[in-house]
Amino acid sequence: MKALFVIFSLPAGFFLGALSAGLTLPKQTGMEGGAVIFIYAIIGAIIGITLSLIFMNKFKPALLKKITIITILFSILFIIWIIIRVLSDFPGQERPQNPPQQKTEPIIEPAMFLLFQNNGQTELGLGLAKTDFYDRRV
Repeated sequence: MKALFVIFSLPAGFFLGALSAGLTLPKQTGMEGGAVIFIYAIIGAIIGITLSLIFMNKFKPALLKKITIITILFSILFIIWIIIRVLSDFPGQERPQNPPQQKTEPIIEPAMFLLFQNNGQTELGLGLAKTDFYDRRV
């Protein structure tokens, strides 16, 4: 029963960490919100494993059995909730179906790498710096 308590405390801590991050994270986080929630979930899983290892020997066997059953049910509900959420289509998460747009021609012409001068010599560069490979050693 002690091993089940430790094993099932991992997904329970993961879920509690992700839930606490999801409830406290502001809406303006943008794309980093998922990463923040994942980090909180990892921290929650580590805290869950640590606490289960600490309290594994301190609880009486009857209380440990009850807590283990609650943790197993909590973890199973969490996994079922994830499966349902992934497999179902939520109306708020529909992707817009935009028609394909026609390709437009670029307005700006490509930059020239070789600049021809009046005397026929070519000069390397985009005009920001003149390179001098022949007179200086590189």
